[in-house]
Amino acid sequence: MAMGLRPSPIKGAPYLLSSRTTFSRSRPATNNKERIDAAQIQTRQPPLAGDVETRVCAAMDSDYGVPRELSEVQKKRTLYQPELPPCLQGTTVRVEYGDVAIAADPAGAHVISHAFPHTYGQPLAHFLRKAANVADAKVISEHPACSFFEGVTSNTDAAQLAETFAEAKCATKVVGVPVTLNGDLKNQFVETTVGFDTICKVNSQLISNMCTDALSAEKYYYFIRMMGRKASHVALECALQSHPNMVILGEEVAASKLTIFDITKQICDAVQARAEKDKNHGVILIPEGLVESIPELYALLQEINGLHGKGVSIENISSQLSPWASALFEFLPQFIRHQLLLRPESDDSAQLSQIETEKLLAQLVETEMNKRLVCIFNGLLFSRLLRQNSSSCLLEDIYRNPGPLQFEGPGADSKPISLCVEDQDYMGRIKKLQEYLEKVKSIVKPGCSQDVLKAALSAMSSVTETLAIMTSSSTGQAPV
Repeated sequence: MAMGLRPSPIKGAPYLLSSRTTFSRSRPATNNKERIDAAQIQTRQPPLAGDVETRVCAAMDSDYGVPRELSEVQKKRTLYQPELPPCLQGTTVRVEYGDVAIAADPAGAHVISHAFPHTYGQPLAHFLRKAANVADAKVISEHPACSFFEGVTSNTDAAQLAETFAEAKCATKVVGVPVTLNGDLKNQFVETTVGFDTICKVNSQLISNMCTDALSAEKYYYFIRMMGRKASHVALECALQSHPNMVILGEEVAASKLTIFDITKQICDAVQARAEKDKNHGVILIPEGLVESIPELYALLQEINGLHGKGVSIENISSQLSPWASALFEFLPQFIRHQLLLRPESDDSAQLSQIETEKLLAQLVETEMNKRLVCIFNGLLFSRLLRQNSSSCLLEDIYRNPGPLQFEGPGADSKPISLCVEDQDYMGRIKKLQEYLEKVKSIVKPGCSQDVLKAALSAMSSVTETLAIMTSSSTGQAPV
């Protein structure tokens, strides 16, 4: 089955790969009940790829060599001058040191501390405003610094560089800024990464357009592969924004150990439910990292990468696979075999952007549909956040269009839905606690009544004892 797959026509925009497939019906002459002929399949390019690309190219040709007149919004953007936050202005920076930094996963603490002996376990630094009154604040003078604005791999390189500088007693500081569209570099201090909000809003609008196209034509089914390697955060947020009929999350597939056949069966089972409601259209979202979340495909990739590491040529890899891996490799379509054999990235991960997982699923579902004689497919594999609406999203068309990306106005500061649900405003709670402590200090001072003083002492004693017990249980030390 030929599938149309093209990146976004806008230069520099994040890619959004999609396939649009038509399953047509045929009526048998023997009875009035509709039977489905899955062998009659047509394919068309989505409007995102062809028509828009032609219009964009024509517009570029017409303006070639001629300075364009900027819009009012573009003019305001050119005048924008970013400013340093108040805590970083001036030649010195005041910080308050907190607890030592620990590994997000305690099981990996030993490995990390062994790899970074000079930098692991350093105290957390909280930057202070000039007006902040903190008794034990430290002053950091200017030092040469180098910054890394990237994702997991580049920030790992930055950590290694910082370790090298610390070992050599070099004064240069290394600053790692979490900038990745995947949104997988976050903790209680970093709500999300730079770029995650933009990619989700832009892609949600494009997905909503495709949902509208599917709903208006009532005969097209979109497979949309989105960015997201280990984490499916982008696919999840876009699903919450646009309400497609199905989104497959790599984390759920890995946790449930679903095989490629399990996923295909789930989709096909859902097909029958929609077919009974005479719905012949739908949209499915797939993260590009799904192929590494499926156990058998991940094991196959690992074996192929191992042969790459041994210097085996691409032409000879298939002949040197283990029996089970060879059987799986031969089962897969030819185009997927070629893509799985591509040399891995610099960090030994597969070239996931080049593996057409959505096309693989479409072909496997088509084969199963030929057996079941069912015309359409749409399924649901949502996270717990989406399960409450899973049946309605699966069987009904409740597509939602969040609108275009807003740089100013009422929707400019709206947070992604998944971040609102997580409710991880760690630093906001720290600030709120400090406000309460300031109120206590302003109330309990020389001249206050004995009753107020006793109530404050009793409450603070209880709080400190509780916090000491909680802290000792997390660190493994006995409370003082």
